[in-house]
Amino acid sequence: MSTIDFAAIRADLAAASPGPWFWGGHNNSYGPIELRSRRPGWGHCTVMGFRRLGMRGAQPTFWTDPHGDLVDARSVAVQQVTYRTDIKDLDNPNARLIARAPEYIAALLAEIDRLRAVQP
Repeated sequence: MSTIDFAAIRADLAAASPGPWFWGGHNNSYGPIELRSRRPGWGHCTVMGFRRLGMRGAQPTFWTDPHGDLVDARSVAVQQVTYRTDIKDLDNPNARLIARAPEYIAALLAEIDRLRAVQP
């Protein structure tokens, strides 16, 4: 990202679950650890959780609607090509914002540096 696309950042931020986000859950075998947000009238809502994937680990799940339903990452996966299972993206606003956060932060820091350099 050579220039900051403020419209894209604002669109991704507006589409994603409102912040602030925080990690929550239970530090025992009875409950998950999740990325959460607080929503007025709802309390804690899961932004991103994880579901067991056999004996090989877990996959993320993402919040999709006001009813709090979570969908598996596989159901929002965008494949690179139709004849292979390799994915290139997840079609979910929260997943998109998480994936783009380093790019956005780097661009914003570069803009801060540029503005500081031109200040008298």
